[in-house]
Amino acid sequence: MPDPLSGFELFSLLSAAILHDVGMAVSKSSAERTQDIRVDHFNRSRELIIKNQEELGLSEHEARIIGEICRAHGMPNLSYLEGQVFSVHRYGEVRVPLLSACLRLADALDISSDRAPRTVANNRRMSAESRRHWDIHRCISDVQITTAPSWDIRIIAFSQKGVPEQLLYERRNTIQRELDTIYPVFRSAGVFFKKIELVLNRDWSESQQSRVKNPFLLLKPFGSRNARLFAGRDEEIQQMVERVTGRKLVVLIGESGVGKTSLVEAGVLPKLRSYRYTAVRFSFQHDPVDSLMAKLKGSSEKKRGAMPLVDVVRTYIDRRGRNTKLLLIGDHLEQMFTIHKSQRTRQKFVEQFSRVLGSPLPATFLFCIREDYLPDLFNLSLDIPALYHRDNTYRLHKLSTKSGSEVLKRASLHASVRLSANLIDKVADDLCYEGDGMIYPPYLQIVGYRLYAAFAKNHKMPSSLAVIPESVYTRLGGVETIVNRYLEGLLDQYPNDDKALIGQILSTMVTEYYTKKRVKKKDLQEALPHCHNLDRLLSSLVEHRIVRRSLGEYELIHDFLARRVIEFIEKKRFLSPPVRRAMDFIEKNHGTKGLTSDAIASAAGVTRMHLASLFKKQLGSSINRQLNQMRLAKAKTLLKSRDPLTNIVKETGFRTLSTFSRKFKQIEGISALEYRKTLIDKKAHGRK
Repeated sequence: MPDPLSGFELFSLLSAAILHDVGMAVSKSSAERTQDIRVDHFNRSRELIIKNQEELGLSEHEARIIGEICRAHGMPNLSYLEGQVFSVHRYGEVRVPLLSACLRLADALDISSDRAPRTVANNRRMSAESRRHWDIHRCISDVQITTAPSWDIRIIAFSQKGVPEQLLYERRNTIQRELDTIYPVFRSAGVFFKKIELVLNRDWSESQQSRVKNPFLLLKPFGSRNARLFAGRDEEIQQMVERVTGRKLVVLIGESGVGKTSLVEAGVLPKLRSYRYTAVRFSFQHDPVDSLMAKLKGSSEKKRGAMPLVDVVRTYIDRRGRNTKLLLIGDHLEQMFTIHKSQRTRQKFVEQFSRVLGSPLPATFLFCIREDYLPDLFNLSLDIPALYHRDNTYRLHKLSTKSGSEVLKRASLHASVRLSANLIDKVADDLCYEGDGMIYPPYLQIVGYRLYAAFAKNHKMPSSLAVIPESVYTRLGGVETIVNRYLEGLLDQYPNDDKALIGQILSTMVTEYYTKKRVKKKDLQEALPHCHNLDRLLSSLVEHRIVRRSLGEYELIHDFLARRVIEFIEKKRFLSPPVRRAMDFIEKNHGTKGLTSDAIASAAGVTRMHLASLFKKQLGSSINRQLNQMRLAKAKTLLKSRDPLTNIVKETGFRTLSTFSRKFKQIEGISALEYRKTLIDKKAHGRK
């Protein structure tokens, strides 16, 4: 609102919301009929509040104002309040007409399925009128009030078997009449509600009624199918819509995982449909110009000769009609710098894109790019200055605590089981544990998913009234434990031998800088020749949303996982306990001369034959080879110094110099002296 409610006004409105139906209470000895009480209950509520002000802890002025708001919710209209001034000492003037209008609207819109629990469906004592109201509530899954400038109210309902749709339209019309009655009060306060809209879905069966078992998507982005679960970004959506509708180019910037794709697909695009935009997505994994042309050309045009991109865009718009507004969406612009190293590809993109951008065509480009590639974007902007112009860029930040709470509430609203209010507040606060006071969206999705999964594990058939308590969250160990255990929890589903191979597969997809990298299948086959189930394991990793496959290459589905993979490998969690104990023992004692396989197996707590079998299955190597590799890793570090080879042999645990030299060349491919010479040459070259 232009003038927000004061603290006392908010207190008065909330108090009235709690007490407005107190006049419906009646003692057993009362001779009054229930119907008579219902007709006049709003006046009774006012009288009871004023009469019992001391028990309620209210002053005389406070009780009078709250009572008047309660009374107003049942009056034919609010015209009788015009000209009346309500004020309270210390709080100043109170806008009772506006508060009364808010209460009346909220009371009219309190029609969601929350008011119709399944447990009362078989109540035979329910009157016909009550049954009618219950059926209406049962069909309505959500009520949405859009923000400025539209201020529309949408009722989301589903067609139910045995419930005439006419009942829903009658209810919509009743609420519209109520809105028309109180509209003058809202208009004087600067709020301009326009209409009540009923969105009726006829293809939704009762068993599927808008409820999902787990409303959280883990690391998968939101799309049009689950847009109703997307929340916490109202302001960002509005600002992005304003940019897209007012410019030819918009660049959405944000760190990996902050939700750029979700914002566009589940937030911005649904809003742009009312502006008659047609969205066309293209990829930077291929040549971006060719990718966009392929999406824009019709099947009959694909065999035609090469055309400039601007002509293809013009033809597409002409084919769709003169009122078409085209939004060309290119996600992951950073792939222009990671995949396309060819200057020819980049120059082609610059030329073709610039021509469309400079044309009068009603086409807008929307690019999404990771924040850590801003230096590359700046370099590209030397050819396309508009890319880096501040009016064309929008930076998406992490979620605030308030926005995080909204996400949790929206997810809970559409789930078959709800989160308790206390749990929502606690989780939202705990998610800010990294110290910047903001919430990283992937963490929120992981925590929410685990809460629902843990509850479902112990409650196979929860009722519609079930609420996930705070104790479930406590048992899971809180935010940090849930997030840190995410990857390990997924991999715990695999047998030990598969887990060890998966650890080696994932280790090829991370860099020493805790970022993900793409690997080709043939490179994986060369790195893991002992892995005979590579196709099966890769398919399983894709299915579990750990790895993404694209153009024959594989990468982690999210940068968030890169650090977890490195930690997972460093702590040897991918190995079975005996192999882990053996590797720890080798790491601590590899410098001991005469260390044997029997000693290593004894430290691992298994026989030498069994340990050798585990090493072969999980590491594709023998015990002695692992011992020698660890010794040679230390030797390579020592070769950087000018220590004699005899000293290095003693420190690494090899029996003789000849054994050391033979093993070094066997594993590294060159002799130790050649390796040292290479290091010296590189160092000398660096000095030059």
